[in-house]
Amino acid sequence: MNKSVFLCWLLSFFFLLALDGIAQDTIRTYYEDGTLRSEGVEIAGAKDGLWKHFYPSGQLNAEYNYVEGGLTGEARQFFENGKLKAKEYFEDDVLQDSAFYYHENGTLKRAGRYDADLYAGEWKTYYEDGTLKNKGSYVNGRPEGEWQFYSEKGKLKFRGPYQKGKKEGHWYFYDKRGRLQSEGEYANDEQVGEWKEYGWLARIFKRAKR
Repeated sequence: MNKSVFLCWLLSFFFLLALDGIAQDTIRTYYEDGTLRSEGVEIAGAKDGLWKHFYPSGQLNAEYNYVEGGLTGEARQFFENGKLKAKEYFEDDVLQDSAFYYHENGTLKRAGRYDADLYAGEWKTYYEDGTLKNKGSYVNGRPEGEWQFYSEKGKLKFRGPYQKGKKEGHWYFYDKRGRLQSEGEYANDEQVGEWKEYGWLARIFKRAKR
């Protein structure tokens, strides 16, 4: 036998032998009634590859991908009716990049992105019918800058800036028809100074002062 061929064969043999020595097990867990709860593979005691989790009804609950025990790649969660509940992305067990969350009827509930497990950039939240509920940005996991909040009918309810997760600066509040109702300053999440009242609310305050 050619010496180089024999050497290649020998290396392949020891490589396969090493692989065979790595413990790889299919793991399954069960509910008390014997229904499958989760299943996946462990290599050398660490989760690896696709893992699936199930509701007691047998319906798929979630799918997670692992590499050497750490969540990696796309992860999906489901409602018991089979509709998608959440779609997230992990890198080395840490939430990263875009994420989407859904109402049980299938419409989008919340969308944005993560940076090292923290909310980052713009996030939007929606009512079940798809109407925008609020939108604003995060920095280091806390609301920052201008935020806007809406009613189920799509009317602006209130808006104003956040600083390090607290209301800071000038805020505006509106009635059910979207008309300006009051405005004033916040400092460290508390109302400060003189606030202006408009419309029926101004008349109520005016009568109260008599």
